[in-house]
Amino acid sequence: MLGLNNKLERLANFYGFYGVFIRPTSPTPPTFQPLSGSRESDLEDLRLQYRYQRDISEQHLLTIKELVSDEETRHSSIETKIGNVITQAGLVFSITAVIAPFFNDTLSSQKLGIKIFVLIIFALAFSAYVTSILFATQIFGINKFVYKKTSVASVIDSGSTSDAIFVKRVKDLIYQHRENQVVNDKKADILIYANRWFVSGFILSGLLTGLITVSLLFVNKPDEKEKENDRIINSLNSRLLIAESRLTQHQFTILSNNDFLSNQQVGKRFDRSMNEIDSIRFELKKLKALIHK
Repeated sequence: MLGLNNKLERLANFYGFYGVFIRPTSPTPPTFQPLSGSRESDLEDLRLQYRYQRDISEQHLLTIKELVSDEETRHSSIETKIGNVITQAGLVFSITAVIAPFFNDTLSSQKLGIKIFVLIIFALAFSAYVTSILFATQIFGINKFVYKKTSVASVIDSGSTSDAIFVKRVKDLIYQHRENQVVNDKKADILIYANRWFVSGFILSGLLTGLITVSLLFVNKPDEKEKENDRIINSLNSRLLIAESRLTQHQFTILSNNDFLSNQQVGKRFDRSMNEIDSIRFELKKLKALIHK
């Protein structure tokens, strides 16, 4: 049972659902608090203790600016890719919903078990696309992803000397880069999970298409000749019903009418209806015999 839980937990983590099958035994440490002795803690100590060094500090500033710029570029790239995932998932989602009714003609002659299996695959693919869109749209939660930037108050309160201002600028950029990197990492996780769900839905859609294509080879669809024969038989059956209805009406008229001349006229109509019925029955019998050959 423990092995099954571990497998389910790994599968849930792969698709972005952490802690679904394992109950946490201790509270999670705060996200932004660096652990003592960790690399993040050492970097924070270096940032707080940073001092101005001629020439070297200028190179530090240039390098940190490049890192901040790279993180901004990464931010734009992640959001563009997430937008592409939303667009593609929405497009495939819409196409799948449109063509779903046409599956009925293909699967109407299949066994119930095959229909249920195809329905399950379709539901899983549909759910995968929906989940992909739901994951990707998390980036629109502006309050969850706050990027750090240098404020006016920070610039004014930088210090009274050029060295102090320079040091303050370096410290702010280091802090900005670190915090924005954390936010971008969260968005990158969203992109990874949204893409995984989209790929899973795409694979299931391909499997569904393959199943339907293969099923076409085993569905016996009536050819044009059989369709034409069915149309003729239906037409003859309709004519037979109409003739029998007229015959019944003539019989009722003869029984309820005492006029001899009128009865003669109705009798002639009755005979014509009988001849028509016999003719239709003969055509039906002949056509059915031809079909069964």
